[in-house]
Amino acid sequence: MLKMVAEEINQYCESNSMRDSELLKELTQFTYDTEDIPQMVSGEQVGNVLQGLIQMIKAERIIEVGMFTGYSALKMAEALPDNGEVHTCELMEKHVITAQSFFNRSPHGHKITIYHGLASESIDQMESDKFDFAFIDADKMGYLDYYQKCITKIKRGGVIVLDNMLWSGQVVNPQDDDTKMLVKTAEYIYKD
Repeated sequence: MLKMVAEEINQYCESNSMRDSELLKELTQFTYDTEDIPQMVSGEQVGNVLQGLIQMIKAERIIEVGMFTGYSALKMAEALPDNGEVHTCELMEKHVITAQSFFNRSPHGHKITIYHGLASESIDQMESDKFDFAFIDADKMGYLDYYQKCITKIKRGGVIVLDNMLWSGQVVNPQDDDTKMLVKTAEYIYKD
C-alpha cells in the first residue's frame, strides 16, 4: 500500500492542533478496545478539519452519512451553536447503541439525531435545501448515491465533505470495487 504521509508529519500536526475533549478521547479508546476495525474512527485531525469548516461557514444543520461509534458526530456537534443539529445515519445497531451512550453523557448530545437503517433511505427522510454541511464517510460503494442525495439537501453555499477520497493512494491505480467507486464519484463531482 502506498504511504502518502510520513508519520512524522502526522505527529507534527497532532502536536500543533486542538486536542479532543476528554469524552472524545474516551470514545476513541473505547472504539479501539471493542471494534474489529477501529481505524474507521475519523480521528482528531479529520475532526479538527471538520470543526474548522463548520465554524468557517457558520453551519447550524449537518448531515452525516456513516456514524460508526459516534466520534465524528460528537466532534461536529461540539462546533455547533446550542441550537445546531447533526442528523447522522448508521446501519449497525451496536454502533447506534455505543454512540447514543456517549451522546447521552455529552452537553452536546442533544444536538444529534440518529437515523438507524440504510443511509440512502435515511437521507430521503431529511428535508431538502435545509442543511449547511454534509460529511460522507460510509460504505464506499454508496458514495455516489450519498453524494447525489446530499446535494439536494444542502443549501446554496453549503459544503459537502467526502472522507477517504484518496484511499491511501489506491485511486491512482484502482483494482477493487470500492476504489473504482471512489474514482467514479470523483469524476462525477468533477463533471458536475
